[in-house]
Amino acid sequence: MARQCIYPGPHSENFSPEHYLPEAIGRFSGMELLNDRVREDCNKELGRRVETQFGRAGSTVFFRWLIGVQGKNGLPPNPFYNRAAGVDSLVMMGKVPGWPYDLLWEIEAGSEDVFPLRQIIFEHFLAGIHPVPLLDSMRGNPEVLSRHLRAHGIENAKPIHAIALPEEILWVEDLIRSLGFDPPENWTTTEFSPQQIQLV
Repeated sequence: MARQCIYPGPHSENFSPEHYLPEAIGRFSGMELLNDRVREDCNKELGRRVETQFGRAGSTVFFRWLIGVQGKNGLPPNPFYNRAAGVDSLVMMGKVPGWPYDLLWEIEAGSEDVFPLRQIIFEHFLAGIHPVPLLDSMRGNPEVLSRHLRAHGIENAKPIHAIALPEEILWVEDLIRSLGFDPPENWTTTEFSPQQIQLV
């Protein structure tokens, strides 16, 4: 039998104040807390299992990041570089006029400005061009990148271009070498001229 988490009346021990709307989506004027109604252990479990996925994954975290909505600990980890609650990081693609292939993009928190994600563009002899995000978990851990390539069926793809900030280039080059390739010569940074692009 499931334990009871919500009680109708006031209690004094092992209960905690609860936001019936998670703080991850902001604070609202006039909102009352559910005082002495939710068991503390249940509250923590709901936060760990439900609210983390709700606030840090999918469309909710996209709009939190776009608008800049902070929770009790500030902004969530960058959803374009980090998984949350077992859900993959966000993927947003678009093409800059004059570029031969799509790139991955990220949004600057609290704005509508976008920048190329840190990424390696791979070319596979059958599957074609694949931009691959270089997630935070890949830094110093090339096996994470190798697993990603295997999972997408492009483990034999060749890196043809890479995009990173100047201070990130050395560790991205190390990742490329770990795959048995020399780093591409024509590096670019994330400094692109302002322009409007279509994103998906």
